Amino acid sequence: MDYTADDGDIMAQIPVGFTDVAHIHPATLRDAFTRLRFADAYGKGGGWMLLGGGVNGLKRCPPSEDGSHIPNSSGDESVGVNFTTSGINGVAVVTGASSGIGRSIAEELVKKGLQVVGLARRLDRLEELRDEVQGAPGKFHPIKCDITSEEDILAAFEWTKEHLNGVDILVNNAGVGTIQTLIENTTSELRKILDVNVLGLSICTREAVKSMRERGIDDGHIIHINSVAGHCYSDFPSIHFYSGSKHAVTVLTEGLRRELVQLNSHIRVTSISPGVVDTEIFEVIDPVNGKVSKEQLLRNNPFLNSKDITDAVLYTLGTPPHVQVHEIIIRPVGEKF
Repeated sequence: MDYTADDGDIMAQIPVGFTDVAHIHPATLRDAFTRLRFADAYGKGGGWMLLGGGVNGLKRCPPSEDGSHIPNSSGDESVGVNFTTSGINGVAVVTGASSGIGRSIAEELVKKGLQVVGLARRLDRLEELRDEVQGAPGKFHPIKCDITSEEDILAAFEWTKEHLNGVDILVNNAGVGTIQTLIENTTSELRKILDVNVLGLSICTREAVKSMRERGIDDGHIIHINSVAGHCYSDFPSIHFYSGSKHAVTVLTEGLRRELVQLNSHIRVTSISPGVVDTEIFEVIDPVNGKVSKEQLLRNNPFLNSKDITDAVLYTLGTPPHVQVHEIIIRPVGEKF
């Protein structure tokens, strides 16, 4: 359910099962509920709850024994509105967490209260993020990991299992693109695109689903950061191979959904496909013949920023357990390609 508190109708928004709310000031309730996407957590199914404004963050909400309510996460019964138990916080793995979209997603999930395992090759940048989010409701765990290395990926998931009990949310964000046509290219660059965008994503997905199923987690979530290039033909010959790798992600998303259905699993899978985003992946781009710098590209075209994609991730995680947001395509207004 999605609750929005309108002025003058605050108390009507409190679902049956919440207790001791009469003494709470209406402004307090308004602050809470206007930031709330309530994932049906007060029902018997449990689910995920997304709260902003420093209320409680995004956490797994286990069902109470009778399904009537869920305990207060802070343990302070005087708060009145019961949200989540303090001991059950979600664990998210975010790949490519050292910069751009991945960094933004990881940072926001920590602020929402999750334990976030950030994977990337640049450990120094991961450690910088860890230091920046000290004191947040959640915690950031930096792990150096090359997504082209299966050994690194398996080690990262094993660490997560040993120290955090396993994975509840996976955000496959790591991605690479190079400026090469299908006619003129190097095998090493083509292999790198496949290893990161397709194989690395698939291995991380396999290990995350394995972790969830081993622990009986049936409300987990797999999110692929895809691209609009995975849904259409690109006007830029220099990214045709990259586009092909993203088309693969589109197919893999639907394939995973169908396999989970066959297993009677409620683990959800989502593809989020942005248009041009101002990140390090766009250092140069070659429109037909000449190279154009990232600055020129962004100056002459509308673009998204990392927060736009992070907001889509948070929205997806905040939907009720019976809702699967399968695909989100996000373009900047006025994008020309």
